[in-house]
Amino acid sequence: MSLILIGAYGWSGGPYFAGFWMIPMHRVFRVSFDPSFHSNGYSFSIGYQKGFSLMNQVFAGFGYKGINLLAENMYVNLPEEDEYSGRYNEFSLTAGYSIIMVDALNIGLSISYYQIEVPRRDIPTLSTFGLNIGARFKIYEFWKVGIFSKNINLPELGGLTMPTSIGGYISFSPKADITTSFGAIKDQYGSVNFGFGGIWRIFEVLNIIASLRYDGNVPSYYAGVSVGVKKMSADIITNIHPDLPLSYFFGLNY
Repeated sequence: MSLILIGAYGWSGGPYFAGFWMIPMHRVFRVSFDPSFHSNGYSFSIGYQKGFSLMNQVFAGFGYKGINLLAENMYVNLPEEDEYSGRYNEFSLTAGYSIIMVDALNIGLSISYYQIEVPRRDIPTLSTFGLNIGARFKIYEFWKVGIFSKNINLPELGGLTMPTSIGGYISFSPKADITTSFGAIKDQYGSVNFGFGGIWRIFEVLNIIASLRYDGNVPSYYAGVSVGVKKMSADIITNIHPDLPLSYFFGLNY
């Protein structure tokens, strides 16, 4: 069952928090790790991520004010010579609701449904539910602090406890076109992950995205651009890891 544990580990912080570049961005994808996300109106995002020449991930999210819905699917085509040859598949669906208590405080709660399919007839499709909570505070004029915890109900999948993570971040926005953030996340299986990054507007339609992540062993780097016209935007992000192949992400947002 070790393959299942490796796959489920990908849900510990969501695919975006892994790079910490999503912290300063107002995307419904944030609901993957931050239930306190609150859209001002309608919000919609779709994305594709190719991870280390191995993992394919597809995402679709929708938000309306405090109501959020996010679907994530990750699949790996395993080699024929492997005992697990075929397609390994993870799917999750997160539904959440957030409330603006006062102007400076958001709190949110979400429920995630997880499903894993392993390409072996002797292992059935596995599924479970996770409960997530989060809050975001505005402190002073330009500072925001967020805290969150994922899978607080200690869900089990295939006899193994899924990662229960706790994390937080602080962001600084002295201007509308500059946001810099620092974050950290920890679960019961790994060391503390740290990240620092931000998004900076260069031109009216062009934003630069960059971040650094340290997982306790080696650093990895994320860099890209976000191009926006009126209410539409497109994100292109590249992940550079010193020991692994290049990864990249494409996203469209409204």
